[in-house]
This record gives sequence, structure tokens and C-alpha cells, in this order.
Amino acid sequence: MIGMTIGELYDRCVDFYGGKTAVTMDDRSYSYAQVRNKADALLTALQNLGLKKGDKIAFLMTNCPEYVFCEYAVAKSGCIRVPLAVLLTSNDHIYMMNQAECTALIYHENLASRVKEMMPHLKTVKHFIRAGNDPDDLMDGHLNLESLVAETQPEPRPVAIDPEDLVGIYYTGGTTGKPKGVMLSHRAWVYTVLIEMLDLGFGWKETFLYPTPLTHAGGCLMLPVLLRGGRCVIIDHFEPRLFLETIEKEQVTMTFLVPTMIYVLLDYPDLKKYNLSSIRNIIYG
Repeated sequence: MIGMTIGELYDRCVDFYGGKTAVTMDDRSYSYAQVRNKADALLTALQNLGLKKGDKIAFLMTNCPEYVFCEYAVAKSGCIRVPLAVLLTSNDHIYMMNQAECTALIYHENLASRVKEMMPHLKTVKHFIRAGNDPDDLMDGHLNLESLVAETQPEPRPVAIDPEDLVGIYYTGGTTGKPKGVMLSHRAWVYTVLIEMLDLGFGWKETFLYPTPLTHAGGCLMLPVLLRGGRCVIIDHFEPRLFLETIEKEQVTMTFLVPTMIYVLLDYPDLKKYNLSSIRNIIYG
């Protein structure tokens, strides 16, 4: 039985491919080593705030490189990640954070108005950390993620994590009632990653495009790319022109879509104007 944790999988990626490009979005690129440096700085900052193993940290984020740093840092911290799907309502998010007893919320600046609306109803959240470009435009008491990373020496204290410890709580759709928090251990997620690598056709040095939310299934497909020395290309929303231009520009070899996106692309009148010859594999579901 494999006894690794998610943080150890991320560390292994860096050990193998440190200087190669791991994450790209627009004009920003980060090597594997830079991703670890930022994750370790964030982990140190979280520890300095008093967050500890077993605390729950909610993620309410649009697609961005910071999501990767946060996932890596939280996995190594022993804290438990609670991803919140951005398409759900504020009432859904309030219920999930209260039910999971989240101690902290990391959110994207584009969702600040929703966070402001939810704050009076959050019973256990003590720390609010915002990812975004303007460190000065913050609500009172909130912290800027980029400033935390830039101002903190990456010297995290080691945390003893067992593969059976929880790494995340994922909420179900709640089709017939209230959403239920599904508890996922490090071991379960490690095995999920390995199964994806074996079953979904991941090759070496893939360039994988992420047009779907990283807080949902898209994020589960990052480690299979990184473990084989690939590059994660992130866009913050799906739109046919942006999607097709990104494939052509970045020479994307693999992506993940949902069926409605595929139908939109098939109906797109300019589909054949783009060079999509680099694409080898499309996962959908």
C-alpha cells in the first residue's frame, strides 16, 4: 500500500522537474521550484497565523495560479481543504463553511462582494485571505495573499501527516436534500491521482488546459500532469474564442471539458480557423 501524502506528491514533482515551467496563465509563468517556494511561504504564513493540523480552510476562488500555491500549502499544513464551487449560491457556501466549521477562507478578489455578504453569517471563520492584484483594497481585518507570500520567509515547520488523515471535504450536490461533506483522506486522493494517470491517457510533458473550475473536477487533474513533468495552462473562464486561441498559442495537448462545452465548440462558426493539431486527448464528463 502506498504511504504518501498529497504534499509529498507535490514535493516529488519539484524534486524531479524543479526548473521546468509548471503553471502558466496569460503572461505569468511559474517553474516547479517557484510553485514550491510560494507554497512554503504561504504555509509559513498560515502557521504564523496559528492555523494548525485539522483546521478547515475553505477555498472560494476563480481559476488562477494562486489556487495551485494554496492547494500545495494546505496539503502540507495538515489542514483540511473545503473547496466551494463558485457557481453555487452564497447560502450554499454559508451552510458548507458553517457545517464544516471552517477556520479560514481564502477567496479571490472577484468574489469579494459575495464574501462581504456572507461574513455576518459565518460562525467559525476567523481568518480571511484574499488573492488579487491590489493589496490595499482590502476589507478590514482581511489579509492579502500575495503580500503574505512576498513578506514571509519560506521556513515552514514540519507537520506529521498520516496518509489516513483528511486532506479535503468535498460537498455533494444536495440534489435531494442538504449537501453532505464527503471526507477524503490523503491516501484516497493519492490513489485517485494514480488511477487518473493510468486510466485517462496522461503522457509525459503534457500541456494541459484548464477551462473548468479548479475548485471542482478540474483541480483533481493537476497532479497527474505535474507528476509527469507537464505544464498546467489556466484560463479563468470558458469562452470558445479564448479556449481555441489558447490551444493554438500554447500548443495544448490535453484538456478537460463538460459535454455542454463540447456542443458549444462544435457549433462555433470559427472553429476551423484555429490550428488545433496539438490536441491529442480530451477528457469529458
